[in-house]
Amino acid sequence: MAGKIRAEDLPEEMQESLGIKSNGRKAPRVSARLSVLGGVLVELKGLTVRDALWTLRQADYLIRRQRDNEKAIALRKKVRNGEEG
Repeated sequence: MAGKIRAEDLPEEMQESLGIKSNGRKAPRVSARLSVLGGVLVELKGLTVRDALWTLRQADYLIRRQRDNEKAIALRKKVRNGEEG
């Protein structure tokens, strides 16, 4: 995946529409989610709609699987330690 996108590197119109720059002030820090979204959009550029959708579905699947694994590990630790869920 591409590196992080700095808010200052975005076109002025995009900064204003995202609410990260107004009245000539310096752009504040961009949230991690917005930064990740920007990186994803950059990576999807040039793909067909079909390939982009497949990529997003695969990413969603992998993220959900990772979250489920983390929840299962936490639950096993609670059970092992005799804690109630």
